[in-house]
Formats: sequence, C-alpha cells, structure tokens
Amino acid sequence: MIRILAIAVTVVILAATTGACRPAHSAAVAPTSSATSSASSPTPATLLDPHGNVVLYVSNQSIALGRVDIAIEVDGQPVVEQDFDVGSQHSYKQFTLQLAPGRHVLTAHSVAGKATLQRSFSVEGKRWLVVSYWYYTKAQGTPMPRQLQFLSLDHPWASV
Repeated sequence: MIRILAIAVTVVILAATTGACRPAHSAAVAPTSSATSSASSPTPATLLDPHGNVVLYVSNQSIALGRVDIAIEVDGQPVVEQDFDVGSQHSYKQFTLQLAPGRHVLTAHSVAGKATLQRSFSVEGKRWLVVSYWYYTKAQGTPMPRQLQFLSLDHPWASV
C-alpha cells in the first residue's frame, strides 16, 4: 500500500512539474486578435518569415546619434529589438513578416533616442513598411527633433 501511494505521489509531482495535469482553463493562452489567422496566436518567431507578405525596413538616419536602439512590435508581438548604426545614413535592415490580411498596429520605441511611435496599417496582399529614426542638432545643419517616422506602402520601396 505504501509503495502504491509513493508511486501515485511521484506521478502527481511529475505531472504537475511538466504541466500534464494542468486544467485546460489554466493553460497560458495568448490573446487572440482579428489580425491572427490561425487558431493559436503567432509567436514572435512566427511573425518573422523569409517568405512573408510584409517587408519591414528599419534605419537610423541620425548623424547626431550614431547608434540607437529600436524595438518594434506588431500587434503586441516583438519583431525587432536591436541597435542600429547610422553607417552611411541610408542603410536599412530588412525584416520579412507574415501577417494576416486586415488591420494591424505597429509600435516602435527607442530608449536612447527618446522617441516612440504607434501607427496602424492594413495588409491586403503584399505590404512594405519603413521605420526610421531621425535626430539632428544645430551642429549637423537644420535641427530636427528626436523622432521615429513610419511609412506604409503597397508597392516595393527603395531607399534614397
């Protein structure tokens, strides 16, 4: 009897630590949205897709701040979080996403750049998005306040 009780306790402990006995209502469920086409919400890794329908370009255009952190989310899902060098100023990093047709919200922010941005956009087929950080002081010419700019296009985009 003691052996059966010990086995039962071991099974319960193993099941609890692996989540096997977790009730369905307590499972971690990501929030659903109209922008999600599958039964489960996409994870950040699934938004990035080299064969996706949305191409996102990100750049630091600030000579005054040669390196800036930029974090971007789409519909609350992290997509990009890295530092961007100004480089030749017109260098853009490309990220390809797979998004369902419909309305989406892009949020971008930079801690060092002291700028935030939130814009909505629609996806119907292919879409090209551009997020650029801008900031100039008087030393660089015409001053420009710290800002993130957003562009949404229904045709391929070529940087200047």
